[in-house]
Amino acid sequence: MLRGCLFLILMYVVAVTLEYQSLNTLPFAGYVAAILALGVTLVLGSLQGLVQALRLRALPETDIGQWRDGQQVRVAGTLHATGEALRAPISDRPALFCDYMGKARHVDFATARREVPHWHGFMAAPCVLRTSSVALAVVGMPSLREVPQTLYQGHEHYPSAARHLARTDWQLAPELVNVMSPAGVGLFSGGLAGLPPHLINHAALERLRMRIGESSEAELLEALGVDQWRFGERIVPPGAEVTLIGTYRASPPSIDINSSVGTSEHALLLGGAERTAARHLATTLIFIVVLAGLTVAAHYAVYADDSLRYLSALRGLGLLD
Repeated sequence: MLRGCLFLILMYVVAVTLEYQSLNTLPFAGYVAAILALGVTLVLGSLQGLVQALRLRALPETDIGQWRDGQQVRVAGTLHATGEALRAPISDRPALFCDYMGKARHVDFATARREVPHWHGFMAAPCVLRTSSVALAVVGMPSLREVPQTLYQGHEHYPSAARHLARTDWQLAPELVNVMSPAGVGLFSGGLAGLPPHLINHAALERLRMRIGESSEAELLEALGVDQWRFGERIVPPGAEVTLIGTYRASPPSIDINSSVGTSEHALLLGGAERTAARHLATTLIFIVVLAGLTVAAHYAVYADDSLRYLSALRGLGLLD
């Protein structure tokens, strides 16, 4: 990874040098050269991602014969609960993994800390991934950013929200100053599995006049009705076909998919291995095409017709007489 970063830096330096040599007679040549060179570098760097996406498309799963303890693997199968499934707090849908949130809308946020009132949490049920050849215990809490979020609005969802607010063991969400402290860094170093599962900020407590562990459902239902609240859930249900990217553990056979700074490649993707690999390839191609198009357009705007368009734009902005 370090070698790849150094190569991109070298490529950027070369691109800036070449761009500046071509533009050094123009106003703000250094700034323009830096921007154009950045586009070229990103396009060339993204080609490495395309190569990786093509390799993944050709081999969407890690060969089970090559699995070693502590190795990162990519494996597909279906998720099954080893006990009872969870119930999502707003929709009451069965879930093995659930990431949820609540946020106030259209309020004046007249709180002491000027925060947007919100609460957030995640839940995980013990489960196994069953493939055609092996069953793996699933360990850790994955990021569900790849799972579509379902949004809920309207007073019909407030009773479920009030029930969850009243019955949940909430902890205060840390402020930015606390997150940056050594204790805060230590709290987040363990990833999602090491974080408190249910967090609510001071603004939400103030807005709801809520006392953690003491406010009743009726009190919270009434407080929710004062503002417009929006809720969201990302749910992985029992029986879902998924592709997991995680660390294989041989004894007992398991796959650790906990999301943390040190395991940023761990992921839970909805769909089988071939489907998710094809989706990744399509996303990579679209990104490259869009980025390359913007880079070409920027070069055309600066270089075409002896830079007349570029000079006209500067005059229009009042940056050139």
